[in-house]
Amino acid sequence: MVRSSACEVWATAKEWSWRGAAIEALLAIRNPERKLIGVALSRENREQFCIWIDGDEFHWGPASALRNHDWLTGWEPEIERPLAI
Repeated sequence: MVRSSACEVWATAKEWSWRGAAIEALLAIRNPERKLIGVALSRENREQFCIWIDGDEFHWGPASALRNHDWLTGWEPEIERPLAI
């Protein structure tokens, strides 16, 4: 099991140019079975920042990392419409 702290995720996010960027929407990341497996933070004119689970592994990074991730299950998830909060 991979253990990470919120500080590790935020440290990565800070390196990823958040300065001055408002979060426009919190989007659902779902697997082909429609199960919620993560969230994507949508920002104007910037790549989405994603946080997701694959099996029992916790991952985060830009949407390109989500697309290029070597999924344990062999399928690829989809970033969908905003979550209702």
